Amino acid sequence: MGDFTGAMPSPAQWGSLINVLARLSAALNLNPAGGVRYVNPESGAASDRWAINGHRDWMGTGCPGDMMYNALGAVRGQTAAARAGLGIYPGSTGIPMPAMPQLPEIPNLGS
Repeated sequence: MGDFTGAMPSPAQWGSLINVLARLSAALNLNPAGGVRYVNPESGAASDRWAINGHRDWMGTGCPGDMMYNALGAVRGQTAAARAGLGIYPGSTGIPMPAMPQLPEIPNLGS
């Protein structure tokens, strides 16, 4: 999306982010305002994290930038509201969420 150390995403970027995260959290049955327990499949090490977090929550990086990182609480809340079916991108845009397109089935190539 970009470097948000000194600036926030545009309204279009913000709306798209909320839309994508709302759909992903619904598809994965995650509470966007809640936590998850991540278990490393190789080592078995477990860690409790926000369902929506920044790369810096996992490693030494500045991503997604200080301004965006400080806005992750709003991202969680607005994603939860969008997922709950308010039907709009939360925030200033007020643009209706587009319908999710029907995806074609993927054939099982292994049979």
